[in-house]
Amino acid sequence: MAALDTITQYVAAVIAVFTGVYNISLLALGVVLARRTDGSLRGQLRLTHERPVALPAGWTVFVLVPCLNEERVIANTLRCLFDGQPGVRVVVVDDGSDDATSRIVRSVGGDRVTLVRRAPPAARQGKGAASTPGCARCASARGKSTWTRGGYWSACWTPTAG
Repeated sequence: MAALDTITQYVAAVIAVFTGVYNISLLALGVVLARRTDGSLRGQLRLTHERPVALPAGWTVFVLVPCLNEERVIANTLRCLFDGQPGVRVVVVDDGSDDATSRIVRSVGGDRVTLVRRAPPAARQGKGAASTPGCARCASARGKSTWTRGGYWSACWTPTAG
């Protein structure tokens, strides 16, 4: 019985060493390939797409950003949206954040950002519940005086002609 325990221990040690070598080699390969293709976060944030197309006269593009405790990333998100499409309007729905998200949105956005704050108990009910007042704000910004469930899609997105 002692010989069987010794064999089991040796097999377990071999499996552990093999697993460690395999995982470390995969990690090293991933790092090498990520550096070769500039897979860093800085490289991913660079604009790699074509220049934005100018919006037709009378058109407004609304981007809805529901957020909760996003003070670390909201400023960069807004800057990327503004750089990516000139003329875009952003509606940020702060879903009851405990941090400085709202203050940062006000300081970065200017007149191109509309901030909708939700407070408990209505806040923190999920992304869908946070998006609804944001879409309502898009509808009111477009001059639509009524808000119905059936008007949800036409209020948020204007279909293209053709």
